[in-house]
Amino acid sequence: MRFSFKIISTVAITAAAINFLLNIILIPLLGTIGAAVSTAVAQIAAAIWLYFLVGKYDTIVYETGKIIKCLIIAAGFYIISLLIDDFNLVWRLVIKSILLVLFFYFLFLWNFFEKIELDRIRGGWIKWTNLKEFRRNISQIKIE
Repeated sequence: MRFSFKIISTVAITAAAINFLLNIILIPLLGTIGAAVSTAVAQIAAAIWLYFLVGKYDTIVYETGKIIKCLIIAAGFYIISLLIDDFNLVWRLVIKSILLVLFFYFLFLWNFFEKIELDRIRGGWIKWTNLKEFRRNISQIKIE
């Protein structure tokens, strides 16, 4: 137990140091985008490091293909969203809403979802689009 705490602490502290150093470099150059980039780089580095460390001690099956698909689509849509920053607010909201819907559509096209997930999504859609049952559906939500 102590050993795993030590490993996780080392990774977290190293990620914080990487983030701090990248902030010093990137914030003067890129502003808030630099802060976001430095945080993303530090978190990705920590995740990869932990992935390999855990692999030495235990077998955990990650669906890396799905993670990569999701990241590729998200990065592409993020780049598109940067291109529309100068648009009118209403157009930005419309385009970004379309991108949000397309994000899940592209995941569907790339066979990201398993059959059970698609069944649950269909069931949720049917349940929550029936406005006559909306009040009953809300009352059935249990928060524990």
